Amino acid sequence: MLKDEQLESPHSSHGCVGIMDSLCDDHKRHARAQHNALERRRRDNIKDMYTSLKDAVPDMQNERASRAVILRRAIEVIEEKQRQRAQLQADCNRIREESAELEREVRPKTNRIPSDSNFRSVDSSIREDVLTL
Repeated sequence: MLKDEQLESPHSSHGCVGIMDSLCDDHKRHARAQHNALERRRRDNIKDMYTSLKDAVPDMQNERASRAVILRRAIEVIEEKQRQRAQLQADCNRIREESAELEREVRPKTNRIPSDSNFRSVDSSIREDVLTL
């Protein structure tokens, strides 16, 4: 029978004993390789997103820029678009108010315009006057 010292290995603290060392090492290498592959995909995805962001920012499409510069310029563009949106919203509200005011001014005047039937009688009387000339 093997003594405990013979079963022990440098990997025994990881739960691997004796003959299992090579299987455990293979498992660890595979797990590390999988982790490295996942980490590489994550970094590639982040890199692609920075490239997409840089391409979306005006005047940066053909420029080499650090990630910090890309983020700073993107923030500047977003803040400028927010200011423009607020200004357009204010303009829209002002125009709505002006339109409502004009509507209030015009409404009483349109009530004094004769109805459609009166226009027809006026129109036919004008035609009769013209024909008699």
